[in-house]
Amino acid sequence: MYPHILYGIESYGSACQSHLNKLAKLNNKLLRAARIKNRRYPVSELYIAYNTLPILHLYEQQLLLFVHKFVHHCESMPDVFCD
Repeated sequence: MYPHILYGIESYGSACQSHLNKLAKLNNKLLRAARIKNRRYPVSELYIAYNTLPILHLYEQQLLLFVHKFVHHCESMPDVFCD
């Protein structure tokens, strides 16, 4: 599930914040279902158990990684970003 969430998170996260909120809610439901927990179980515990970040934090992390790559390693990016 993790690679599917990361794919393109920079684009659909910047398009509309409500998309990320919907995705975060769905992800929380999936994490609870995978661990067979009720809806009142704290989601932060699930993120710790799966060793991952919440969707909004993943979006911020991927965006920062993109900017770092753009600033410091532009030669490894497609030409459309570094012209």
